[in-house]
Amino acid sequence: MTDRFRLRVQLPDRPGALAALTAAIAEAGGNVVSLDIHDLDPEQAIDDIVVSLPGASPEELGRRLASSGVAELLAWRVESGTTDAVVKALGWARSVLESGVGYADIEVSRALGEICSSDAAWVTTVVEAEPLEPVRAALGARRATVTRHDPLPAAVGDGTAGGWLLVAFDDPSEPEVVALAARSAYRFTATEVARAEALLRLHRELRPLR
Repeated sequence: MTDRFRLRVQLPDRPGALAALTAAIAEAGGNVVSLDIHDLDPEQAIDDIVVSLPGASPEELGRRLASSGVAELLAWRVESGTTDAVVKALGWARSVLESGVGYADIEVSRALGEICSSDAAWVTTVVEAEPLEPVRAALGARRATVTRHDPLPAAVGDGTAGGWLLVAFDDPSEPEVVALAARSAYRFTATEVARAEALLRLHRELRPLR
């Protein structure tokens, strides 16, 4: 069976850009299996694309995209299991429900890292995370925030490297649980922020059932 890869690419947010990207994948012998589009800003978009690549490696495809100016390959990983977003979401919900009181935050952290493609993720109580300045700033703003930090907080970093930090709550008006996700290369998109908030709201609703 041909390996499937999940590619994260950045491309111009303009007519024809997606067509050029899929054409470049086809020219490399690849086939698009699924596609998620994230708006980054008015000029750029980030796409998560699952492809089968029988005739090329992700690195080779990335070089082709860069040399042609079609897109920039930001990251890739081998895709295993289902690529259907709804099936994955139901699986995460089941895992959170089955994890038990002592392990729910760990399971949500794992799911958060996957849906936001982050290098590190941490889910905990607001009381425990409030000493962190980015968490206090998000609490003051009463909304999720995405900010750059050099270095990242030790809770999601090694204390030396910088990167982008997403802070989200289960309920911005009366928060009980906070999530932090971090990655080094590029900032989090509005879609990823919405996913994080939805996951935390689900976590909040399921807590009384455990």
